[in-house]
Amino acid sequence: RKCISFEQRSIPLVNQKAQDILQSPAGTLAASLLHDFLSSLGLDFSLSVFSPESNLTADLWKLQPRTVLLQQLGLQANDKGD
Repeated sequence: RKCISFEQRSIPLVNQKAQDILQSPAGTLAASLLHDFLSSLGLDFSLSVFSPESNLTADLWKLQPRTVLLQQLGLQANDKGD
């Protein structure tokens, strides 16, 4: 059997839509919120798909920490830190 490369299957290695959205503050907020949600639930397999498909593997430093997310969304942390 012959191995088929990503290029031959027309699967781009860079998700341009994700890159465009993540350039905006709202896009970064949404990605940060989703990443925090998946992380807090221990959904490591989902994160292993979400991060590369959204091009976050190289830009994890751009994600907002939970305290910033709460402030931006006008929420307060509960006593458990969730």
